[in-house]
Amino acid sequence: MMNKKIYKIKWLVGFSFFSFFLFLTISCARKNPELDKLNISSFEKIKKTSFIISGEKVHRRLLKLCVQRSSHTIIDFALYRFYSKEGSSLWLTSFGDWKRIELILSFFENSYAHGLNPEKFFVSNIKRNYTKLRSLNIGKSDDINKIIAELEYNLSAAYLRYVCGMNYGFVNPHKILNNIDEAELKPGEVRDSLAPPKMKVYYSTPLKRANNVFIERAIEAVKGNFLAFLIEVQPKDPFYAQMQKEYLKLYVQKTSSVNLLENGDNHSVKYYKDCLAVNMERMRWQKKLEKGHKYVIVNIPSFMLEAVNDKVDSVLQMKICCGSYENKTPLLSSKIAYMQMNPYWNVPKSIVRKEIIPSYLKDPAYFEKHQMKVYDKEGNEVNPVTISWADYDNEDLPFNVKQEKGEGNSLGRLIFRFPNSFAVYLHDTPSRWAFISSNRAVSHGCVRLEKPLDFAFFLLKKKDDKIMDKIRIAIDIPPKTKKGKELIESPDFKPIKTMVFPEMIPLFLDYYTVSVSRNGKFNYYEDIYRFDKPLLKELRKI
Repeated sequence: MMNKKIYKIKWLVGFSFFSFFLFLTISCARKNPELDKLNISSFEKIKKTSFIISGEKVHRRLLKLCVQRSSHTIIDFALYRFYSKEGSSLWLTSFGDWKRIELILSFFENSYAHGLNPEKFFVSNIKRNYTKLRSLNIGKSDDINKIIAELEYNLSAAYLRYVCGMNYGFVNPHKILNNIDEAELKPGEVRDSLAPPKMKVYYSTPLKRANNVFIERAIEAVKGNFLAFLIEVQPKDPFYAQMQKEYLKLYVQKTSSVNLLENGDNHSVKYYKDCLAVNMERMRWQKKLEKGHKYVIVNIPSFMLEAVNDKVDSVLQMKICCGSYENKTPLLSSKIAYMQMNPYWNVPKSIVRKEIIPSYLKDPAYFEKHQMKVYDKEGNEVNPVTISWADYDNEDLPFNVKQEKGEGNSLGRLIFRFPNSFAVYLHDTPSRWAFISSNRAVSHGCVRLEKPLDFAFFLLKKKDDKIMDKIRIAIDIPPKTKKGKELIESPDFKPIKTMVFPEMIPLFLDYYTVSVSRNGKFNYYEDIYRFDKPLLKELRKI
């Protein structure tokens, strides 16, 4: 009981100084003509019941707001912990310091430049209560304790949402993209009607997320060098800055449509703004895997691969083919560990069931034409003619199908492997025609490379002529050096089958529907997997 009395007295005495300083601030600042009308009669208002502050009521109301508005996020738990301490306040102190409130409000109001809705940060509500409190325009139906608690809570909740979102992203792609398509049942599988549906995983890139350490830093920053921290959390990537500049240019665009594509396609201004907004959000996500000086990025919507070596300022670009809409290439990060020359292709059973069996039933020579062999579970080769394939249309196959290595193999002559849970990889392809098409979403999920040999050379730690010739010889390409030619003639020479990279190269399978060319031109791509809409919908939520 004694603690509550002391707490209440502390708030009341503090607010007396707060109110007096408030009036001095208002009379000197003269920012608002309405505030200039304040005179000695305004001080009389403090005698009114509606102006009596109870620290206990404010504190109780703050904790109630923390519980009522909680979505059980790390921010909600942090706010409750902070305001559980008696007398805790970040924004409304006994010294009438409005500068921090006005500073963060300016950042909230300008969040539209990041493709965000300022109301995501309770701007209208904060400004309304802030104006009431600063001008002491407290109506008969108002409760000053509720106004203070509401303003304090909304400032803190919006601030933490802002800094966490700007630093790590506002949308969790794992939650959104991995809940848009239901996974199909396996042959013979029956799902309990009461069980939640099993969803397909499309986004598997580990991301950094806001943690308690970051939130504690954010809270401490309000009391210290506040502006420096707000600047620190802003995205720093040059691509982000370019998108932001383009977004602002479109923001003031008055026409309903604009032609930004070379092929003459017209879209509304809103279309381009939405595209920029969702891609700025993608740029705010922080991947756990660092790029380093040498890395590879595959952008699915542009059907392009970029292999970058910052040490020598070189970029290898090439076209790629990726998974179709029905067989989407997963978005992930990993490290390329090794490459194989002339690989076998162990055909996934889903492909055997859906494509190979129907093709074989139409053409009995299908296996022979495609250099495929069938094996039982013990690894013994089985003549496909002896198998009643129609019996296994909707059941798990007791056979494995393997495509022989070499010319005509679906994986081509080179394959680049990296750890992942989807059994996808980068590889060569004999189907060179696919690179002519503008829409190259044609694979079962793996990424086909236009220039696999160039890519193999990029992955080498050093451009050693002898090693490069060994790779050429392994895939039946003539060597280019004298030493390479001598290798072929050597009776002891054996072509290499596998090459492990001692320096594993970071790989990112990404999804950006906009890019900027080196000359500053913006390129917009079709959202082939329809990922933009659900992400944008979540981003627009208030």
